[in-house]
Amino acid sequence: SRLWVVGTVGLIAILALQATHYFRAELANQPGIGPIVRSVYAAFGAEFSPAWDLSQYEILDWIAIAEPGATDQDTLSITARIRNNGPVAQPYPSLHLERKDRWEQTVGSRMFAPAEYLPADQRGTGLMAAGTTVSARLDVADRNEDVYGFELDICLDSAPGGIACVSDATVFE
Repeated sequence: SRLWVVGTVGLIAILALQATHYFRAELANQPGIGPIVRSVYAAFGAEFSPAWDLSQYEILDWIAIAEPGATDQDTLSITARIRNNGPVAQPYPSLHLERKDRWEQTVGSRMFAPAEYLPADQRGTGLMAAGTTVSARLDVADRNEDVYGFELDICLDSAPGGIACVSDATVFE
């Protein structure tokens, strides 16, 4: 009967490990257990993207100003404020900029990493605390391409090699 107890405890432990592995993306977000799950996987050299909640982010406002550049090209400077409205800390998001012509067709697009839009004193390598608002500045060379507007979108890594964005739920690969 002792072997049955040891075997049962072993099988329960294996089942718990299997459940933890299956739900690892969801568990990595949880305040209490998330850091433990991420550190255990990091210790084994395994990488995965937690199931971050894109709906927590909000672009509060944005302003675009055309400025003369240091070279022959003018610069379009876009400033925005991004807020994490959710209950948990999440990574600093990437910003996807699409420049539009007068017919709302995309003229150009670019993904900006947090290090590219955050001020120099903020690197964006850690997690963005819940309730935090950060300022973003995007400087884009203006090549006089008949650009009449733009759209900003918040994006995060969704899987190895993929990026999910808020507005259209597309995954870029």
